[in-house]
Amino acid sequence: MTMLLKNPQIPQASAHTVAIHNPDVPSLTMYLDPINKTFTFDYSTHAIACDRKLYLSRYRTLRPKVQNEALHAGKSIHTFVENFWLGADFPTCLQKFIDVATEDGSPLDMETTSINKRSVRRLVEIMGAYYKKYDPMRARWTPYIINNEPAVEIGFAFILGVVNGWTIIYCGRIDRIMTMDGEPTLVDTKSTTRFGPQYWQMLRPNNQITGYTAAIKELINILVKRTAIDVIYIGEERKPDANGNYKIPKAVREEGPEAISFWMLNAQFEHGPTTRSQNDIDEWWIDMLVEGDRMRQLFEKPRYEDWPKRTSQCNTFGKCEFHDLCSLKGVNEQLVENLYEIHIWSPYE
Repeated sequence: MTMLLKNPQIPQASAHTVAIHNPDVPSLTMYLDPINKTFTFDYSTHAIACDRKLYLSRYRTLRPKVQNEALHAGKSIHTFVENFWLGADFPTCLQKFIDVATEDGSPLDMETTSINKRSVRRLVEIMGAYYKKYDPMRARWTPYIINNEPAVEIGFAFILGVVNGWTIIYCGRIDRIMTMDGEPTLVDTKSTTRFGPQYWQMLRPNNQITGYTAAIKELINILVKRTAIDVIYIGEERKPDANGNYKIPKAVREEGPEAISFWMLNAQFEHGPTTRSQNDIDEWWIDMLVEGDRMRQLFEKPRYEDWPKRTSQCNTFGKCEFHDLCSLKGVNEQLVENLYEIHIWSPYE
């Protein structure tokens, strides 16, 4: 994180906070602070649609000991992209990427011959192509400057309002604000293995993007009218036919060697546009106040049984990481010890 923007009225965190105190940002606390009567949450907490999962991952601060491959690939990619838009050269971007991708406990496949689409080898190739595509754009697409610093990896926190005597605070992290062709633009990087025309439907409505727009408006008084979703699509590596040949489309062949190389890589990079208005922000603001107070009431309840499970979410985007634990009555502490570790969630990681 390069900077932190927050309302000056946000109080210093008390020592009695439930459940999380972020030592790197001492003036912010995730979740419940009963002394100052504040409740702080971010988009990823709000997006957990099952209250039982919310209890286990945020209140109990548990995560699987075996890290998620997709999340770690995304974290590695974000590290490369962050350094790229800060102006670093390719060797520097690549080294920063490698440091994260190969850190202790990394679930990424490190075999140099692996065909896994999220292997380190393949991701290095994809990030090389990303650098090659966008390097010529860096003269026209530059980081917006806030307080003499580039607006890349911006932590934020602002007060939504007071509900039932509690101050509700929304926080998070914005990938970057860019000046693109002369206009301030919110940019959010997404890496995905599923991409097509339907992908853009998720951008509106989308509470994450609207929340970022609201944060920029509240904290630096700019209504960013333009948002670009920086999509990095990671497809399966191309495979030859039975005779060892690749069926390269005619249009690709006619474009030449560079187009053929990019087709073989089977990656795709797009900056998809979306917009937000003041009306969008106003509607989001009311929704988040209601949701924030609902979650605040949950965090005042220490009993596992008070956090209901939502079984429609058990297999959304694959099997939930708490599925086996949640299937039992109560919390099996032996299973917790065997499969999970304490992980202090912070939106600024």
